[in-house]
Amino acid sequence: MLADATRLAAHARACGVNARLEVHRRRWHVFHLQAFYLRTAATAIAMLGSFARECVDGAAPAPAAAAATSPAEVPAP
Repeated sequence: MLADATRLAAHARACGVNARLEVHRRRWHVFHLQAFYLRTAATAIAMLGSFARECVDGAAPAPAAAAATSPAEVPAP
């Protein structure tokens, strides 16, 4: 799944879409559904909301700048 997500994010950026890929090591596919129990899941949901807010407000980085960034590595405790 990581390889697919990486390719999808790169393709989205190449098409001019603001995209952010965050890799949460040592977490399962839908760990964010456990936000009530896991602080890392709650943080991931908050980061998703922040990115969505930036995109709606027009404050997200320009596609060219986003394309230059690599996937974020978010460590799990």
